[in-house]
Amino acid sequence: MITLSVNNLKKSYGVDTIIENITFAINENENVGIVGPNGAGKTTLFKLISGELEKDEGQIFWGKGVDFGYLEQNVNIQSETTLLDEVLSTFADVIAIEKDLRRLEKEIALFHDSDRIDQIMDEYAKKSEYFTQINGYAYLSEARGILLGLGFTEEDFDKKINLLSGGEQTRLMLSKLLLKKPSVLLLDEPTNHLDTGAVEWLENYINLHKGNVIIISHDRYFLDKTTDTIMEIKDKGLTVFKGNYTDYTIKRDQILAQKEKQYKENQEEIQRQKDIITQLKAFGREKQVKRARSREKLLGKMDIVDKPTSIQGKPSIRFVPKIVSGYEVLKANDLSKSFDDKLLFKDMDLEIFR
Repeated sequence: MITLSVNNLKKSYGVDTIIENITFAINENENVGIVGPNGAGKTTLFKLISGELEKDEGQIFWGKGVDFGYLEQNVNIQSETTLLDEVLSTFADVIAIEKDLRRLEKEIALFHDSDRIDQIMDEYAKKSEYFTQINGYAYLSEARGILLGLGFTEEDFDKKINLLSGGEQTRLMLSKLLLKKPSVLLLDEPTNHLDTGAVEWLENYINLHKGNVIIISHDRYFLDKTTDTIMEIKDKGLTVFKGNYTDYTIKRDQILAQKEKQYKENQEEIQRQKDIITQLKAFGREKQVKRARSREKLLGKMDIVDKPTSIQGKPSIRFVPKIVSGYEVLKANDLSKSFDDKLLFKDMDLEIFR
């Protein structure tokens, strides 16, 4: 069963095309890592499939009955609500039923000898059964467990949201998302604000999640432990690699090596043809000139292999001082320093040269 299908997706900002001809499908229970250089369009893809951005071209199809939750990188919440109360707002329906049960319990005590007792008991029994089905007796411990798992402490529970740091607010939103239990989790750099313990907790949670997880991350170790498919966005396109991040790097390097080989062989053949043409022209005879022109036409029709980005060349940066110092920059003899009775150093000689 397919969870998500994307066909020929394109998105531009003004004259700049970010992604184009993006096509892929994600199957049920498949965990996918999205990788690529900064600015390649990873977050743009998330915003497109979540509906936050309008696509320019293409189709996006979610499977029947699929619901998703999206964790964005940057969060800014202004609220006087406490951390725990904000997380518990996820269970608003459960809490409403819990209040109804408390109300009915009071009515049972008040009207236990009246004719209404059977009606009240019947309503209480039905709501109590439903409350059990939706895990109503465990929602508070579940919320506290996820907060603690993601690195919060008991002392943090009463903190107001607008006093939390950006990283803490992101962890708060991740907590709410996990408590909602959507069938698909869209996580954009989820480990950015987590310590080692919280990362390990999240890894275990994802591996037990019944559904799909799609993750944008630069954390190769996290992707190794949580994904079985890697999608690389690069040069506006997308390539699918089966396996985790380590598998992806092996297959990617093999593909790059093959492309480099094809490019070099293509360049060598082009140069060989040019050398032959030059030699033929050097003879200066009509027959050789005609053969040279014939080869030039063939060369013009020859397929040109694009230069792989892996051998485009790395940038070279060099810093030159505006003023060049003398050869001897600093010299100190017999240097000593104390603060009251604490001696830091004594009789120190120091020379620094350019």
